[in-house]
Amino acid sequence: MWLMTRTIRPSTLRFSARPDAVRGLQVGFSAYHDCSRQQVSENRRNYFAAHAVLIRPKFEWLNEILLVRHAPNGIPRVFNTPGFYTQLSKTVRLVSALISLSTEHQYCERF
Repeated sequence: MWLMTRTIRPSTLRFSARPDAVRGLQVGFSAYHDCSRQQVSENRRNYFAAHAVLIRPKFEWLNEILLVRHAPNGIPRVFNTPGFYTQLSKTVRLVSALISLSTEHQYCERF
C-alpha cells in the first residue's frame, strides 16, 4: 500500500569550529527538523548530530554521535534512537586504510 507523503517546513541549523588550541581538530553540531504528513497522520522528526575530526599527516580520526527523535501524531510517546560511529584512517605511502565501528540502539514497543 502506497501512502502519499508530503514534507512540511524542514529546517536545518549547523555550527562548526576549528579551535586554534588543537591543530587539526574540527568540531561541529547540526540539528534538522521536519514534519511529514501522510494521508492519515503527521510525523515530527528531529535529528541532532555532533562530530569531532582530528586530522594529522599520517591519520584521520572521525567521531559522530546522533540522536533521532520521532514523534508520531496521536501517540503520547516520543521515540529516541541514539547512534554513534567512529572511523580511523591511516595513510601508508599513497594508500589510506579505513577502520570503522558503529552502533545504533532502536527501541521497539507494542501499543
